[in-house]
Amino acid sequence: MVEIDRDYQDYLQSLAHAALDRAREALGPVTAGVDVQVVTARSAPAGLVEVAERSKAWMLVTGSSADGSWGHVALGSVTDRLLHSCPVPVAIAPRGYRCHSGQTMRRITVAVDGSESTGAVLRLSLIHISEP
Repeated sequence: MVEIDRDYQDYLQSLAHAALDRAREALGPVTAGVDVQVVTARSAPAGLVEVAERSKAWMLVTGSSADGSWGHVALGSVTDRLLHSCPVPVAIAPRGYRCHSGQTMRRITVAVDGSESTGAVLRLSLIHISEP
């Protein structure tokens, strides 16, 4: 039984590393200096929260659910759980969002709960959206 579990874990690790290789290839030089990790966790949200805490992240950014409409924010099971359990602010990109070099955001929606961390996100959002 243990050998089967190890083989399955090895298989999952190889899938994860292959996905990271494809991402690096697609993004090219943008990934230079980026810390890339494969994390094993009981769920995707649990793994993301663990890494956010360990790396002292100030924000977690994720995409919308594949079930949502293009150009709209749609919560899936992962983003929904992150919004309720993540210790840092969570930003959700609209489905299909692509950022091109030199492109600026014209609108950012921020839900503020009065905590210092969401206040910091709001201040940073205002700085980035007001830049030319």
